[in-house]
Amino acid sequence: MSAAISLPTVLRVLRTPDECFANLPDFPYAPHYTEVGGLRIAHIDEGPRDGPIVLLMHGEPAWSFLYRKMIPVLVAQGLRVIAPDLVGFGRSDKPARARDYSYLNHVQWIKAWLQANDFQHITYFGQDWGSLVGLRVVAEMPERFDRVALANGALPTGITPLPKAFKIWRAFSRYSPWFPIGRIVKFGSAQGLTATFIRAAPLILTGLAVAITLRMQLWNIGAEGQLLLGSAGATFVFFTWPNLPGPILLVAAAVAALIAGALWALIAAIPRATIDLNEIITTLFLNYIALRLVSFLVYGPWQDPGAIGFAYSKPIPPQGAMGTIWGTDLTSGVVLSIVCVAITWWGIERTRWGFSVKILGGNPRAGAYLRLNAKRRIISIMAISGAIAGMAGFIQLTAVTGRLQPDIAAGYGYTGILVAFLAGRSLLMIPVVGIFFSALIQGGYSLQAQGLSSSISTVLQGLIVLFILLGGVAATYRFRWSWTSSNSSSGIVNLNSGAR
Repeated sequence: MSAAISLPTVLRVLRTPDECFANLPDFPYAPHYTEVGGLRIAHIDEGPRDGPIVLLMHGEPAWSFLYRKMIPVLVAQGLRVIAPDLVGFGRSDKPARARDYSYLNHVQWIKAWLQANDFQHITYFGQDWGSLVGLRVVAEMPERFDRVALANGALPTGITPLPKAFKIWRAFSRYSPWFPIGRIVKFGSAQGLTATFIRAAPLILTGLAVAITLRMQLWNIGAEGQLLLGSAGATFVFFTWPNLPGPILLVAAAVAALIAGALWALIAAIPRATIDLNEIITTLFLNYIALRLVSFLVYGPWQDPGAIGFAYSKPIPPQGAMGTIWGTDLTSGVVLSIVCVAITWWGIERTRWGFSVKILGGNPRAGAYLRLNAKRRIISIMAISGAIAGMAGFIQLTAVTGRLQPDIAAGYGYTGILVAFLAGRSLLMIPVVGIFFSALIQGGYSLQAQGLSSSISTVLQGLIVLFILLGGVAATYRFRWSWTSSNSSSGIVNLNSGAR
């Protein structure tokens, strides 16, 4: 019996109407459909049923129509020609979320499609994107293939970075206004705005995690690692109790993410409170340890047996996927991050505990005079900070990736430091700054369509921080020119501290 193939959870599917394919020139072939993981994959099946099978896999942005001239030639030789439309192309279903179109997902869909149709003794022919997908399938299901013929294609190993030309083409195909149909669709949709808000959710939470520790003059540089541990904690719940009802499972996973993030932050908080060990160093080092731990889980006990060689765990249960809101691709994670900001603001600004935190952060001597327990506050504020960052990991897992992977944090923990810095002392400004930084990151990808580097957005982030620092200096000091003598043509700048 063939091993079960793990398939991603697709929340919303688009389907091109059949009439769009009517009366195509040189393409009289009837489609056949196979249900795979809730998706309908179309393929052409021409030639004698008992003939040797030739599998033709198209590239991007084509579909099986690409082989309309080859099909009759091969059939005339007594061959049975199978030409599928990859998911997202031609007559096959099209997931509405762009993130569903990963390389791994394409490989898994085709493997499941082959298994469902039980094609054997195949001669494989692929080109372009079809070769990247098909060759991986050949490598993982060699018992089904007899021969391989390759046009312009390759088999990626993950060792060599993608060439710059491919990245430019990918960005061009996504964002270029010179694709007329793409321009029309983009005009009538909010895809870019949706992507910005989805990216903003973890940025808001990591920024909040850093900001609340700053209230006690503490620097939590470990939000990246706490996010990773939060996602690992949630994954543990998903894999341990996969059959729980959706709402209960999501709540349990969220609680596990909060606990895991808090416990990871406590590793740095306790030494800081007891022996005054610098939390910047410990939280930074813990980021790298967290990454190694997650990598061990992904390549070890939680590895997807159907995705050998990929840095992915098994997918979370379908009921563990976070729902969308307002009939769009916008997930509930955005709302959850705003709720976290509101609750944290209330805890800091409207409770005795929050008031004591601000006193100890602003004037430790006053806190000591009032007999406030500074050690206890350090531990509690760091634990809350870690829990918030862990919640960001929960959102990334359930709303974006659908499985644990080492790069799930995507640098959000470090960018959150900038978000907290720019928000200043106002927690309510963190969502605004988080959305702004998310727009910069998302806009960086669009710049590639113009042949520019997406790193420009990173440069802009740095410049923004630099100018704000310079503005702080200008607000603290005033500049005054004074001449050394009446005959001198040069001046001396005096910097006087104080208000202008």
